[in-house]
Amino acid sequence: MKRLKLTSCELDMESGWIWRDGARTDTRLNDVLFRLLQHLCDHAGEDVSHDALRQQVWGDRLERETPADRKQKMRKVYIAVTRLRRLLGDDGRPYRHIVSSRVGSYRFRPLSTRRAQAAGPAPSARSRPTP
Repeated sequence: MKRLKLTSCELDMESGWIWRDGARTDTRLNDVLFRLLQHLCDHAGEDVSHDALRQQVWGDRLERETPADRKQKMRKVYIAVTRLRRLLGDDGRPYRHIVSSRVGSYRFRPLSTRRAQAAGPAPSARSRPTP
C-alpha cells in the first residue's frame, strides 16, 4: 500500500485511511477530500489554481459563470482545503503541507511517499554497506 507521510500522520493513498503512530485511526477521507488531495499530490510543488481544482475535483464547468457563482464555488474549494488541512493535522500557521501560494492557488509540499513494508525489523545503520 502506498502511504503519504506528513508531519503528524500518514495517509493510505489507496483507501484514504489516516494513520497516526503506526495505527489506523477512525478517520477516512471522503471522496471529495481524497480527490482534492490526490490532485494536489499529482502536482506537488506546483501552484494549483482554484479553477483547476474545481474542474478536476468537482467537475465544474467554468463557462457562463456569474461572479456570484464563482464566489460561491471558490468558497467551496476554500472550505474543502480547510477541512483537509484539519484532518491531516496541518491546521496551524504557517501551513506545512497545503500552502496558499499566490492568490487563488495552493501548493502541496509532502514529506515523502513510500510503500508500506511488511512487518519486520528495519535494517539498522550498521547493516548498510559502506561506500
